[in-house]
Amino acid sequence: MRYFDLHCDTATRAYETELSFSDETLQVNKKALAYFDEAFQTFAVFFNDERTDSGMEFFFNVKEFLFKEIKDVKNLKPILSCEGGNITDGKLENIQVLAENDVKFFSLVWNGSSCFATGGKTDQNAGLTSLGNDCVRELENSGIIPDVSHLSDAGFYDLEKICNGPFVATHSNSRSVCNNGRNLTDDQIKILIERSGLIGLNLFPPFLNQEKNADFEDILRHAEKILDLGGENVLALGCDLDGVETLPKGIKNVSDLVSLREFFNEKLGENLTNKIFYNNAKKFYDKYI
Repeated sequence: MRYFDLHCDTATRAYETELSFSDETLQVNKKALAYFDEAFQTFAVFFNDERTDSGMEFFFNVKEFLFKEIKDVKNLKPILSCEGGNITDGKLENIQVLAENDVKFFSLVWNGSSCFATGGKTDQNAGLTSLGNDCVRELENSGIIPDVSHLSDAGFYDLEKICNGPFVATHSNSRSVCNNGRNLTDDQIKILIERSGLIGLNLFPPFLNQEKNADFEDILRHAEKILDLGGENVLALGCDLDGVETLPKGIKNVSDLVSLREFFNEKLGENLTNKIFYNNAKKFYDKYI
């Protein structure tokens, strides 16, 4: 089986807690990855909005640690992303540095406020800052895809106006299915579809059904809603592994995507399932990255 996941926090978690990628307490680990013929895994370098140390120094430390740990995992195709705009240390020129170091997706903010934007959990009505507007332009000029997961509603629409190309929501679900501000409204989903972006299904239970408990059916409900809105070619995985405290029933680590895929295949058919688990994200990657 092959999979393509748009978001995990494994690299940051492992670096900060000094865990080897062989440690099976990680939700993405070497043993679990062995279940796949090919694993395109996006590793986010997460920089909390409230941090005051050097974001760029932190980025290079996590990157060096990640590639040292995974160098012998032959089936793994690692992709880098950044989560939290302050990782640039407030300097637009560092976006080009990130691009030169193979960062492919960039989220302007986490849950708080950054030099570029405000997170949806802080204020849905706060848009991009002036520097944030420049950031979006610089991301596109540098070939990095903007990521609207965590961005406020106002920031989403600001970004949409500025972007000339596609943008993505790497790990967000449907707000009409689960009314959580981290999820996307129907209008936002339609815009991402129109812009040929990507929407990665997030496995965190509170984003699935507002409870601590969730199961495969809850994940399916979000997929079906996005599909009903026309998202057949943009729906993907954005599992948020190692960035969440709990996971749905039946999922302990990345290897359980095998069972989830079998469930989706039974409910949606092989063609749609292949698109969600691999083809849509891979097609986007090959075209735009």
